[in-house]
Amino acid sequence: LMDTMDGLAISSVSTDALAPLIDRVLAAGIPVIAYNTDNPDSARLVFAGQDLVQSGVAAGTLMGETMGGTGKVMILTLDAAAQWSLDREQGAREGLAAFPGIEIVQTVNTGSDPQEMYASIENAMLANPEVTGLLSLECCTTPAAGSWVERNDKTGLVRIVGFDLLDQTVEMVAGGVIQATIDQAPEIQGFAAVDLLARFLKGEPIDNLDTGVGIYTIDNIAELQ
Repeated sequence: LMDTMDGLAISSVSTDALAPLIDRVLAAGIPVIAYNTDNPDSARLVFAGQDLVQSGVAAGTLMGETMGGTGKVMILTLDAAAQWSLDREQGAREGLAAFPGIEIVQTVNTGSDPQEMYASIENAMLANPEVTGLLSLECCTTPAAGSWVERNDKTGLVRIVGFDLLDQTVEMVAGGVIQATIDQAPEIQGFAAVDLLARFLKGEPIDNLDTGVGIYTIDNIAELQ
């Protein structure tokens, strides 16, 4: 495979598993950049994507604000052990720490199967009915949390902050079920992944690219509809 490529752009879901692979590709003289999720343990050249800790801080801050600075929060993630999730959770806890009236009850590791994801949220909420805030760290538990809120008539009572712009998430923000979602600019990340490699292969200098934090609420979600 390495004989057939001039460069590699990789979204590093697992830091530990992929760092040796990335370093082997680099050792073969092939440039590697990370995008979407970083692999700082490897010797990858640069990273194009969102600062995951800072996006977590933004999510935690939004959660605190939308809850009026008081209440109990549950953090949701489909893979609590993944580096991207750990980084986002670190940031979310930092953001929520600015609100002394808010308590983080637990982090729920839902897995990635849609039915298990919903069941995990449902079971966690049954065990913690006092929770008034659900903070999702990624794309998929965000609308799952929204579905739980809708089915249990908790719209506005249990507040939700999450990530990404899945169609269902956009609809739920517009309907007031989800209070805020954070965009990662995936189109920019995908373009940058190829563009940075092309520039490097031309001999041009390249650097990390932070794609920023785009915040969508009921006030501006119509821009996407």
